[in-house]
Amino acid sequence: MPGASSTTWRRGVSTPFPLSADNRALAIENFEHGGCKAAEVAAKLDTKTEYNTEDTNIVKIEGPQHLVRLKGGSKVEVRQVSHNYYNEGAAEIEAKTGEKYSLVTKQTTGVLTESGEEKEVRTTVFGYGGQNDLGWKLRAATSTTQEPSGLKLVHTTIYEASTGDVSETQSPEGTPRAPAYYGSYSQKGTAEGDLVSPSGIALDAKGDLYVTNDVSGDGIDEFTSKGAFVQRFGAEGTGLNETYYPEGITIANGLIYVADSGNNRIAVFNEKGKGEKDIGSKGTEGLKFSSPSGVAIDSKNDIWVSDYGNNRIQELNEKGEFIEAVGWGVSNGEAKFEICTTATTCKAGIAGSKEGEFEKPLDIAVAPNGNIYVTDSGNDRVEILNSKGEYQSKFGKSGSGNGKFGEPDAIAIAANGNAFVTDETNHRVEEFRSNNEFITAFGSKGTEGGEFELDSGIALNPNGNAYVVDKGNSIDQIEDWTIEAVAAGAHNIKAVYYSSAANSEFPACGEHPEWSGLTCETMPASQPGTAGLPELPVTLTEYTIWDAPETITETVGTVKRTKKQTVDAAGRVTSSEISSTIDTALPKTSNEYNEKPARSKSRALQPAQRPRRSPTSRTRSARRSNTSTPKAT
Repeated sequence: MPGASSTTWRRGVSTPFPLSADNRALAIENFEHGGCKAAEVAAKLDTKTEYNTEDTNIVKIEGPQHLVRLKGGSKVEVRQVSHNYYNEGAAEIEAKTGEKYSLVTKQTTGVLTESGEEKEVRTTVFGYGGQNDLGWKLRAATSTTQEPSGLKLVHTTIYEASTGDVSETQSPEGTPRAPAYYGSYSQKGTAEGDLVSPSGIALDAKGDLYVTNDVSGDGIDEFTSKGAFVQRFGAEGTGLNETYYPEGITIANGLIYVADSGNNRIAVFNEKGKGEKDIGSKGTEGLKFSSPSGVAIDSKNDIWVSDYGNNRIQELNEKGEFIEAVGWGVSNGEAKFEICTTATTCKAGIAGSKEGEFEKPLDIAVAPNGNIYVTDSGNDRVEILNSKGEYQSKFGKSGSGNGKFGEPDAIAIAANGNAFVTDETNHRVEEFRSNNEFITAFGSKGTEGGEFELDSGIALNPNGNAYVVDKGNSIDQIEDWTIEAVAAGAHNIKAVYYSSAANSEFPACGEHPEWSGLTCETMPASQPGTAGLPELPVTLTEYTIWDAPETITETVGTVKRTKKQTVDAAGRVTSSEISSTIDTALPKTSNEYNEKPARSKSRALQPAQRPRRSPTSRTRSARRSNTSTPKAT
């Protein structure tokens, strides 16, 4: 009785309603006095459940009645009440898949007074659209958003698409500080250090800023991180040291890559502004472009280009040689997603809004995990490819609300995987988590500090600054914003599972069919970036043939701590020991077991030890069990 409770569970959502101490006392008192008020007490202690008539889903639960004290000191009888809401926002996915999901998408909990008024209501929202709607397919929430006292705490779960196993969990990061406007650099004009319709921006290893001027007659301007002018290069023309309407820009390995849109090529300069080489020409075959507008470099030093006029993406190797073109119809003109690997047969992509289809792709960026992000401006969205060019997911749609776009232009990816997108005609920058969820937006329409007219470029530095290029009829400048690492990976726990196949990223977790599906490594999604803070542990677990943990190795920086245990044929632990690469190992502990269990004596109490029962107790006990009381032996 002291642990009495009522728990309701439905489709992954459990709602416990424990009895209060007062209610337990009431139930015990009623029980001990013969249950004379059984109906009255039951009415207070029962849990009421309501179902819908369509598919018998639970829509409302009222828990046992409790006596609570309000802030003013008065006492009232209340019940905990919970409401479940199903399939909110599911119409689109149901139309797409032809399935009915019947999943809880929102739950509210509060207290219900005897007058019927609900108070202290809290809302939890369950999302299933993460990972390209994988949550709907698995019938498992990819995000859980709780809103106590106006806060918005998001728990995110990332699954392995092939197995449904959890691969990463992300805990709430709390409410971040809003991005703050710091200042602006340069101005509209033609003198040194002035800008004329600037477009792209990139940072070099020193933190210097390189800005493309998207008007003929001007090239690339370099500024220090404080906005002091350094040099201008790449003036108008078609030669090696020249550009014509330059747009996107990126820097890697001491080289500056510019999407030379008007010359239909990628222009490459060194950091002194001298032309090194030009890649590509006008056309629709591989290694040919039509107004290329964005360029990015991945960890292999491959060059990714958003081929704006050809509605496709191209990948080149470090030497500028063709690897592949990605988009709809790029191989043979068929209306489907294709990857073309033979340059001479590649075609322009088919413009459209289907998955993997592009319409006016403007900018491109590479995430820390190797994924390729493309601002698909004609469809007001961002599309994501993996490192092989295969379609993965998308986020955004037309509009002005949170997570929506009006011609998304530039994109930059932070070290923690968050994406920053310039939402040009909405005059703001939007930030998204690595699972495509909206975080925040900053900026508004205008020409004053902290406002944008047409924000067309963005670059991030490791110190938490976002440099945003703003252009328009009355203003051309670079705005400096201070941002907070909102979804720091140190808050997120990532789990990697054993598999029978090889795992190139986590070799220790691959080629282990005997442990397939068991947790291999757990780790923070990224280590704390604050100086002076220790690293968080990375834990590797190995198992016995009974799938019980046998060796657990925790690695913190260069230090390893290993806990190992051995088991016998019955699966019992025979020894355990803890060692470390520093300090002294703890003594080994050994366990010994009897070969045969000793016969136990009767557990019954001896006569002198047996408690005396009242006649009422014996009668009630016999009435409940219909059996005689065992005698002591």
